[in-house]
Amino acid sequence: MTDAEVQKVFKEFWQDIVMPDGEWDLEQVKRELYDYAQFMEETSKVYDHITMGRVSKPNTTAEAVIAEADEVLNDLIREAIEEDREDRKDRKDHIDDWKVPCR
Repeated sequence: MTDAEVQKVFKEFWQDIVMPDGEWDLEQVKRELYDYAQFMEETSKVYDHITMGRVSKPNTTAEAVIAEADEVLNDLIREAIEEDREDRKDRKDHIDDWKVPCR
């Protein structure tokens, strides 16, 4: 992040919010910082949940969080498929024990 990027974001996003009359509104800055702290805390919880603990830092890029969440989902799918295979194998073994011979 460069100083120019910071200045651009401030001017385009924050300036009208925290300096509505051209002067700093300290109470508004406090409210915005409170909201930001809440956002960081809650985002961390969501990232931790959807990645099963693999990501929890709120400043992690969206691409990284999505990649980890996809990997978690793929792992869960692989586990479910393997469990299903084992269940089917167990059921097949059990069913084979009860087959009636054909005449």
